[in-house]
Amino acid sequence: MVNPLTHNDEIIFDEDKIHIDSIIKLVDSRYGIVVKSCELISSVETDIYKIQSELESYTVRITKTNNNFVNINQLTFQGKWLNFLKESINVDHPLKTSSSDYQIELDTPSGIRYLTVSPFISGTMISFDFILTEERASIFAKNLATIHKISIDYQDENIQNKNPGKILNEIYDFLQKKAGNEYYAYYIKHADLLKEKIEQSDKFGFQTIIWGDSPPFNALYTISEDVYFIDFDLAGRGSNLFDIASYLHNLIINNFDNKENITKSFINSYNSIIELNENDKDFIKDLMKLRHIQMETARGLDFSPSEKYKEYSRKIFDNL
Repeated sequence: MVNPLTHNDEIIFDEDKIHIDSIIKLVDSRYGIVVKSCELISSVETDIYKIQSELESYTVRITKTNNNFVNINQLTFQGKWLNFLKESINVDHPLKTSSSDYQIELDTPSGIRYLTVSPFISGTMISFDFILTEERASIFAKNLATIHKISIDYQDENIQNKNPGKILNEIYDFLQKKAGNEYYAYYIKHADLLKEKIEQSDKFGFQTIIWGDSPPFNALYTISEDVYFIDFDLAGRGSNLFDIASYLHNLIINNFDNKENITKSFINSYNSIIELNENDKDFIKDLMKLRHIQMETARGLDFSPSEKYKEYSRKIFDNL
């Protein structure tokens, strides 16, 4: 099947995926990279390919049309910000096309999709075989604090609002549509209880560009134990404390071994670069609850949770 592509290229499809020959052609013509090989390595929320040139390896990402967090403005902001960050810290960052864009917009039968190319990172994600240690949590925390510190004054017209109040309003938009659902009524009640504290979020931490989605899994660790941060679809301007809450919340929902010591190592290491006072630490607990409700609403967009999962989720929330 042949379909016209933005910029008058042609693209061939293999079911719902872009044919590898078309990817090779695009990368060659738009990035000046002569591709020797191309292989699909992941296809969950995004189709991810590894391509090899004569000397270098690259990662190609092609968004899916049901990714509600990606649009042209967000990708443009991400491209600029991540290339700003890479001067100080290891982050996955997109390369520019020959026309100085950070992405190629693809007009496909299923809707608009975006293709980006970045240097390939040879690293390992946290898993059952590659465990999260106190040392790895410490490295993560110091790099996260560095991002927050150097991004305070970063400006771009495409930065999205990721303040806790904005996140709460987006949650309400979803939850109100589910008002008759007993499971989501539980979270409406708790969102209401959080509201007054969230509305005072400017009293805690500080405003900067935040990652917006910072669990331990969104990082690649190299052989030398350097860490590279990945997946910035939810980045925007918000409270630095939300990124901390996102990380700590993930430790709990995934029941990491030794999570108490890992939490202590993470907080102490972040605190070595950006000081957290006791009020900040208390507010992080509220933001962990906000993060939990945010994840449940996002999950509800894609599928209906089972009764077993609902029970598990409420138990986690009650213990935050």
